Amino acid sequence: DLGIQENRASGIEFKLYPNPNNGNFVVETISQDFSAAKQRLMIFDLCGRVLLSQWFFGKASIDASAFAEGVYTVRLSSDDGVGVKRVIIVK
Repeated sequence: DLGIQENRASGIEFKLYPNPNNGNFVVETISQDFSAAKQRLMIFDLCGRVLLSQWFFGKASIDASAFAEGVYTVRLSSDDGVGVKRVIIVK
């Protein structure tokens, strides 16, 4: 043991609904610890390109109706952790 402590951030748990959807959906944090904290919400395509980036506080309605059909990654991050989910857009 070298005495090095690993600093692991906890994951942000959140709901994403409905899923699949037509490009309009809701993202809502589950934990009270994160619902009042400012977080960065990002949506990525399968190539890793950022398609949307905005600040987020607990709950938000997302309009991704301009996105093509497909699978996208939704990522919430803050100083205290990161949460990731997949969302499916069907037209």
